Amino acid sequence: MPLPVPVIGERDCKKLLDEAIQRGPVHNPEWTDFNQSDPGITLVELLAFLVDTLLWLVDERERQRRRYRRRRIALLVVGTAGLGAAWLRR
Repeated sequence: MPLPVPVIGERDCKKLLDEAIQRGPVHNPEWTDFNQSDPGITLVELLAFLVDTLLWLVDERERQRRRYRRRRIALLVVGTAGLGAAWLRR
């Protein structure tokens, strides 16, 4: 029995950004400026965007694999049905 595929991309860019900003004061209490003009916030926004893009790519790759598997199974079924029909004609 195959293991279920975990849902990876539940969070979008905004949720990732909010989570990273909330963790900031925990790991670095000296960081107090959370305005848009702060270079730290700019870097956090960039990293949240990159993580969101990577999660989307991983999810899209998994969808392509599932489509390929379905297509392969469909070809197998169609090919097997054709062999059965040819066998019945004899």
